Order: sequence, then structure tokens, then C-alpha cells
Amino acid sequence: MSDHSVGEDHSSRDTSSEAQFNRHAAKYAASDVHRYGASLPALLAAADPRAGDVALDVATGTGNTALALAPHVAQVVGLDLAEAMLAHARDRAAQEGVPNATFVVGSAEAIPFPDGSFTLVTSRHAPHHFRDLPRFLAEARRVLKPGGRLVIADQISPAPDLQDLTA
Repeated sequence: MSDHSVGEDHSSRDTSSEAQFNRHAAKYAASDVHRYGASLPALLAAADPRAGDVALDVATGTGNTALALAPHVAQVVGLDLAEAMLAHARDRAAQEGVPNATFVVGSAEAIPFPDGSFTLVTSRHAPHHFRDLPRFLAEARRVLKPGGRLVIADQISPAPDLQDLTA
């Protein structure tokens, strides 16, 4: 897996979200809540990352969750719509000497990887931004290997009609 866009068709991207997050990437990179917030250790505990895991962090932003997973897994891929956010993640990974983390451009609703590619999928502080939460959940399930784990930490709960999908 490489550090560049996967494929050329980005027509399904939410360009308004992409533009917003690209504009504010430096603020997210400097945010203590995003880098050190209480949801990060909670997500890590729930995810129970293992040495053999191949992990995907969806809507990784500046890579905080992906980089926190990296010491515990074989490989982690951070996926995000916003290239400017990913640039911060790549820079931090390089500065911290994290060799098993890669970052790619892509959408939570059209994850650009084959079926069964990952043993762990995470998303933190992001699903409330997704335009189509059921589509993200279906995509996460598709890219998980049988028996794989999906762990989400978000500060906003889904609407009641979607709660049965997240139980």
C-alpha cells in the first residue's frame, strides 16, 4: 500500500468536506483534543490492537489514531479525503520514525481497498461528518476480514434509526 491516492476516480468525494478540512489542517495538527484526547486511549483499549493486525483508520485526519495504533500492529493505513491533513500525518510519521504507517486519499463511503483487506478498522472523531453513515458501515464491513474488528469513537451518536446498525 502506498502513500498516494488510490485510483483516479474521486467523483464520489464530498468536495465541501475535503475543502473544509484541507483549509483547517494546521489547526487539527495542533489540536491537543485530537492528538491526546480521552477518546484515543478508550479507542485503543476497545480495539485491542495486535502485532499481526493490518489496520485501517478511516477519516484519519492528521493521523493521530493511525500513529497511536502503529506500535501495536503490523501495518496501519490512514485514509482521509483531505490531502493537507494527510500531509501532516506523513510528516509526523517521518519525524517520529514510524515505518509501518501509510496514508492515502479516499472516502469513508467508498473505501479504496479490496474486500477482506484489514483485521481492524477504526474511526475517531469523524463519523458524524460522514454524509452516509450506513454506507460507511457497509464499506467497513466489506474491507474487514472475517472476524475483524470495527471500533468507532465519536462524540455524536447516530440517529435512533441507525443505532441498530452500530450495536
